[in-house]
Amino acid sequence: MWRGRHLLYLAKQGFEVYGTDRSAAGLTISRERLEKEGLKGILRRCDMTKVPFPDEFFDAVLSVYVLHHNTLENVGRAVGEIRRALKGGGLFFANLSGKGDYKEGKGKKIEPGTYICDSGVEAGMPHHFFTRQEVEDLLEGLEIMSLKERRAEYVSRSSGLPVMGVHWEVKAQKL
Repeated sequence: MWRGRHLLYLAKQGFEVYGTDRSAAGLTISRERLEKEGLKGILRRCDMTKVPFPDEFFDAVLSVYVLHHNTLENVGRAVGEIRRALKGGGLFFANLSGKGDYKEGKGKKIEPGTYICDSGVEAGMPHHFFTRQEVEDLLEGLEIMSLKERRAEYVSRSSGLPVMGVHWEVKAQKL
């Protein structure tokens, strides 16, 4: 449903776009959406901890509700790959699930702050819920330009009940 939405938007704005996903199905959906609009992008299947692009390749990296789907150690590896692949002066934009989010504590706890969902479309998928300090530690080696915690109440699609969503919005730069 959401696959490739930011890729598509940026391609429509005239940017050269690259996308990664560990899911072949996700890449197929993204490719089809680009083709339907007559747009191009380079798509690669990979794990977020091993990005298949050279050092200092990207001017900017965007990660929306992706990085927190792993253990804290692997999120650190993924951000290390982002640092490696960003050009000097390159920008990193991300959002990450935060402590206090309605999904925190649901499923099987596999480490402090990380749970594997046991139902729904995210069944089997880990979620790490970040503290501010964890986000700051994660961004070591990048200059944090903006770090904001966002809290928003909304109605859950699955239960129809109000829930509190919490996430961190990050803007950082590689020096």
